[in-house]
Amino acid sequence: MMRRTERIAIGLLRQALGLAQQAADDLVTELRGLSGQEWREVYRFTVRHFVTAVVFDAAERLPAEVRPPRDLLLQWAVHADKVIRDNERIAHATQSLVGLPGVQGIGITVLKGAGLASLYPRPELRESCDVDIYTGRADDFNRAVRALGIEVHDDALEHKHDCFEYCDVYFENHRSFVNSVPGRAMRRHVDNLLVGLLEGRGVRRAAPADVPNPDFNALHIVVHTAEHFSHGAAHMRHLCDWALLLASGEVDLTLLRANIAECGLLRFADAMTGICIDRMGLPSEAAGPVQRDRELENRVMSAIAGYDGKIMHDLQHKGWWESAVDKLRLFIDNDWRRRLVYNNRSFAHSFVKQVSQTVRYRIFGRR
Repeated sequence: MMRRTERIAIGLLRQALGLAQQAADDLVTELRGLSGQEWREVYRFTVRHFVTAVVFDAAERLPAEVRPPRDLLLQWAVHADKVIRDNERIAHATQSLVGLPGVQGIGITVLKGAGLASLYPRPELRESCDVDIYTGRADDFNRAVRALGIEVHDDALEHKHDCFEYCDVYFENHRSFVNSVPGRAMRRHVDNLLVGLLEGRGVRRAAPADVPNPDFNALHIVVHTAEHFSHGAAHMRHLCDWALLLASGEVDLTLLRANIAECGLLRFADAMTGICIDRMGLPSEAAGPVQRDRELENRVMSAIAGYDGKIMHDLQHKGWWESAVDKLRLFIDNDWRRRLVYNNRSFAHSFVKQVSQTVRYRIFGRR
C-alpha cells in the first residue's frame, strides 16, 4: 500500500499532466493538515522520480492555504528553474551538433526526451539529463565527430550505444535500442521491429532535431520501461510519457498491441496502461483494448513508487565484496519483475548481465 505522501505526489502529478482533473475540492481536502515534513516527503518523491518541475507547476497553483511551506516552495522553484535552464542548454547543444561540418549529411533523430517533451502541457518542465540519438550510421557519425576532436567512447561491452560529451552535454549514439531482452534472437527481433517503425514510418521535423514518429515512440517506451523495471529502475516519468503518448491519439493502437505481443510484453504493458487509467487520468477510451489485472497493477505501481536511484548509486561506491553481496540480494528481490517482463526466460541471461555490468563498472568505469 502506498503512503499518503506518495498518493499526494501522484495526485499533483496527475493535475499537472492535465489528462483528467481530479476534483479540486478532493485534492484540497487531502492536502489540509499536511505537515511541513510530509510536504518534504512529497518533494523528495518528485526528485527521485524526475518529475519535480512538472509537479511544481501544480503545487504553485494550489490555494494559498494548502500550498507547501514557503521555504520548500522556494527550493522547489529553484529546482524547476534549473530543469528549464538544463533543457535550454541541451537544446542548444543538440542544435549545434546537428549543424557541425561532416555531421550535417548524417540524419540525427533524437530519441525519448525532445520528442516526448512536446506531449507535456509545458514541455520545458520534462526533466532530461542526457541526449539519446540514432543515425542508422553510427560508425560514420563517430568518424565525423572524432575528426572534429570530439572523443567518443565505444561501448565495447553492451554494443548498444557509443558515448561522447559535447558542449557539456552527455550524448548516447545508439547502435541498437535494446540490450536487456533475454536471448540474442529475441533482442534482434525487438530491435528490428523498432528500426522498421523508425525507418518505415519516418521521422518528424522538429527543433532542435528530428524526432521519431508516435508508433515508434509507443513501442520504444514499453520496451525501455520494461528494461528499467526488470532491474528495479522504472520511475514515474516513464508512466507520464506512456500516459501522454496514448492520450495524444496519434498512436496506431492495433499495430502497437500486435508489436507488444511480438515482444512478449503485453502483460506488462497492460499493467502500465491500467495504472495510467486509474492513477494518471488517462481516459480509458484513449487506451484501446486492455486486459486488466488490478492485483498486478497495484504490485507494479507500488514497485515503481518505491524507486530510489540512490540505492544503485551507493552500490557503486561500496567495496567490491559488499557491493557484490548487495547486488545479489537486489537481483533475487527483482526476480518477480524479470519473470513478469520476460516471461520466465531471463534468470541465466540476467545473472550473466549483472556480473558483466559489475565488471564494467569496477574495471572499465561507467561511461
